Amino acid sequence: MTQKITSVMQEKKMHRHIEAQHLMSKAIEIFAAVNKIDSNDLYTGTRKRAVVEARSMIWKYARERTHLTFTELGERFNMSHCTVQHHINNHNTYLEKVNKRSEARVNELYAITYSNGKNILNHFFDIPNESDMNGMKWRVVLMVDSYPDWSNFKVIEKERVL
Repeated sequence: MTQKITSVMQEKKMHRHIEAQHLMSKAIEIFAAVNKIDSNDLYTGTRKRAVVEARSMIWKYARERTHLTFTELGERFNMSHCTVQHHINNHNTYLEKVNKRSEARVNELYAITYSNGKNILNHFFDIPNESDMNGMKWRVVLMVDSYPDWSNFKVIEKERVL
């Protein structure tokens, strides 16, 4: 029994890892495109504003949509977890300033660019808008034998959403 539970947990962990890698690959592609940069520049140590902002957007999106740690996110770009935390904090600061409407147009352009990339990715991964999920408490993955009558289904994964 314990061996079966361990096997299921390992399979679930592997599934989440593959899902996260797919999301990261697509996020890199989309955010590089909306920032009009070459995706290969993301892996260099360059401090060009467009590249730094694209990395920040990728890390923020990945933190919202995966269970990857700061360390795992940083390793993808050969950077430390501290760098990832710093960039995500800056990202949040940029968006807060736009919401307060007290800062320069640069922050507004940043927010628009992030929003455009996020919307493209959410559409690609078929993720509903946050407003469509108000009041929802669980994210569930099901396997069904026939759609849409749902005569036979099995819960594959469930997660409480706060």
